[in-house]
Amino acid sequence: MCVATEAAGPTSVAFVRTTGNDSELVKTIPITRRVGASPRVVMSMGKRLPDLSDGDRLEVTTEVEVTNDCVQRGRRCAGPPYRYDPKVRARLVLARSATGRGGAGAISLAKPVRHVCLQRLPSREHHCVLVFGHDGIDIPEAGDLPCDPRRCHVNLVLDAHNRKAERGDMLILGVDREDGSIAQDRGRINVTLLRPGSQPKPPPHSTDERLRTRLVPDHRPRVIYSLRLPQLHHGDQLTVSARASVDIAHLPYNTFTGAHLIAADARRRTRSGAFIRSVAQGGLSISENTGFNCTHPRTPCTIRKVGVMRLSRDAVDQEGHPRPVFLNLVVATSPKRRDRRSDDRVKVLKGGMLSARLYRR
Repeated sequence: MCVATEAAGPTSVAFVRTTGNDSELVKTIPITRRVGASPRVVMSMGKRLPDLSDGDRLEVTTEVEVTNDCVQRGRRCAGPPYRYDPKVRARLVLARSATGRGGAGAISLAKPVRHVCLQRLPSREHHCVLVFGHDGIDIPEAGDLPCDPRRCHVNLVLDAHNRKAERGDMLILGVDREDGSIAQDRGRINVTLLRPGSQPKPPPHSTDERLRTRLVPDHRPRVIYSLRLPQLHHGDQLTVSARASVDIAHLPYNTFTGAHLIAADARRRTRSGAFIRSVAQGGLSISENTGFNCTHPRTPCTIRKVGVMRLSRDAVDQEGHPRPVFLNLVVATSPKRRDRRSDDRVKVLKGGMLSARLYRR
């Protein structure tokens, strides 16, 4: 689907795409002793990527969740246990195939994102989320691309290393379960193609109003930011991003912190509901539900979310009157290795926001 941008006029268009649910291509990646020794393409957008043209602007947002394997042998282990902190690197490349990791067959779309995923107790993060926010390139002439403009791929490439790594050590793509299985659907690639790339972007709709300044760590989802969009129409496309900071320095334990972006029919709703299901195309979640352990060495901890949304019909009620759509950042927290006390609260700090750009047909 393409839409003309409101600011630039009918000859300027935008294409918004996502890999959507179940985007992961592999379940694990190896941890090596040397950086970059064994990179893996973990997500790729090919068929859904619009054809590229000279003068386009290609912007990409991405999130992916990785999980450290066991610290001691047990049923849930994917490989041998380890107690060091893996150093994870994520790269976004435009490549000629779904297996392109770099070199002559690919070009970089963003600076690499790096994260040391803490493994050692009592500060174990366990799960770590890596996010790219609105990175990209201006498309050069076709001869300067590493791929046929009609058959390019946007690939997310991960590698992990630590000098203490042993053969068989691995990071999990997604979440490890007690029974040894791996739950995925914890990441996506989203693209926005602007044609021409020089067109002005529509001004963002945004809010920095916190609906809550404290969260009970009871694993119940709660909305902490909500953005009201009063009139959405068939063909509208949205690019969405959110940021929040939570603080646990005053608590005697670490907390699991999970977050996702949804569209809803009310400000404090943590689920989408039938109305949103009827107007949203390609699923109700704007992003996947990802999480990590907020630990004392890392607090205050930053939550970052990115995603896209498309409208399959006008957002109106049964009488045809406009009905607002709310974009909500939903967060849940819970204690790790300790029971919570009745008055325990996770602080939601100032400085967060939720923002969306609307591309109209």
